[in-house]
Amino acid sequence: MGKGIHEGHRERLRIAADGDPDLVTFSEYQTLEYLLSFVIPRKDTNPIAHDLIDAFGSLNGVLRASRYDLKEIPNMTNNAAAFLASYYAIYRKAEISRQKPKPVVSTVKQAIEILAPYFIQRPEEHVYCMAMDINDRVLQVVSIGEGLSDFTTVDNNRIISLVTRTKAKKIILAHNHPGGSLQPSQQDYDTTKALFFILQTINTYLADHIIFTDDQWFSFYDNGLLDNFLATSDQIYGVDDCKRLLRSRRSKGIYMYETTSVNKEEALNESAESNSNANIDLSGSDK
Repeated sequence: MGKGIHEGHRERLRIAADGDPDLVTFSEYQTLEYLLSFVIPRKDTNPIAHDLIDAFGSLNGVLRASRYDLKEIPNMTNNAAAFLASYYAIYRKAEISRQKPKPVVSTVKQAIEILAPYFIQRPEEHVYCMAMDINDRVLQVVSIGEGLSDFTTVDNNRIISLVTRTKAKKIILAHNHPGGSLQPSQQDYDTTKALFFILQTINTYLADHIIFTDDQWFSFYDNGLLDNFLATSDQIYGVDDCKRLLRSRRSKGIYMYETTSVNKEEALNESAESNSNANIDLSGSDK
């Protein structure tokens, strides 16, 4: 009789889900119970769902838990633990797969759209590197490192290897701050500066370093922090004019091209055009 009761309850859950595909009327317990009903066929999943949420605090906490921690809950099976633990990994994969092959990234907004899915619900710091060709087409996005909840390291040799393998001309570095702080740390700044000059030695340009939190982002480029590196680079012809060009393009959300390709005439022409068409201060100091 118990088996029939469980089967009837599962069927009612599935009928309810069919009528409410977004599960709006489902509580967190019911949502989890519904998911578990597909991978635990011979047990009552209601008490398991309650035990899981009681242990991990919320549905989100359950889905972020490791397979090994999930398995500690009474009556959890290996398959169910693996299923729940893989939820966000599958979601990240699905978000990334929506992107077209070799998208073009010439603005900060486009870079955010491509890179943000890699950091969805990451409990530890992760570092990714996006390699692009001379025409701003994305060649590859690869993981460079991962660490603790508040610390990780960047392996510059892996980035150089990526550049060599893909023949990339531009690089965008990205990492997350799981703690929620959006501002770059001194280590973030020093790491970016070092990588900027390392890449110049192999004729590659660091276009940006983007920091992600759960729902916000910070761009080194967009906030003018790369200007300081450009000002000290001996590969720029006409530092003041090039900095004006960088500010002009940044005000439009356009990524700067390789510093070695910038010339004084281009900088003056584009700066003059921007100054005449928009209320942009091109002569003052960076903000």
